[in-house]
Amino acid sequence: MGIDRLTSSLLAEAKKQADEIVKTAEGHLDKMLIEEKAKRAILLKKAEEDAFQLIDEQRKERIASSRLEAKRILNEAKEDAIKAVLEDIYTMLESISKKPSYKDFLKSTLASAMREINSAIVHCRKDDKAVIQATAGNARVQDDLNALGGFIVESSDGKVH
Repeated sequence: MGIDRLTSSLLAEAKKQADEIVKTAEGHLDKMLIEEKAKRAILLKKAEEDAFQLIDEQRKERIASSRLEAKRILNEAKEDAIKAVLEDIYTMLESISKKPSYKDFLKSTLASAMREINSAIVHCRKDDKAVIQATAGNARVQDDLNALGGFIVESSDGKVH
């Protein structure tokens, strides 16, 4: 019986030590789990912040891109409107040069210019050359003007009037 008691006492002591080791290990495990959960929460929060920041940056880039596109479209519309107005003006000016009053205007303004400049060269359109020659007197007439109408009077010293 002495050995049974000694064995049972040793087994009880071993079981007690094993229980303490298990309890200590479980304490360490719980502590490790808490630390890992805290690390996980920090990483999750950081990932969410990074995702929100990325979303915000992309939103800002898209807004900036949309604004640039809107400006481009607006500028194109303005340019188209200006071109349309210029085309209307050119059409109107072309129609003016076909009216009989246009020839009278050319004659009167050229006569006025010729009174101020004695020796001159008159640059005009081919379509207006006959009217200009009839009014220009002794001035030399050149049909080298690329315009919708009118003329340019150049004095003998090369000044344009």
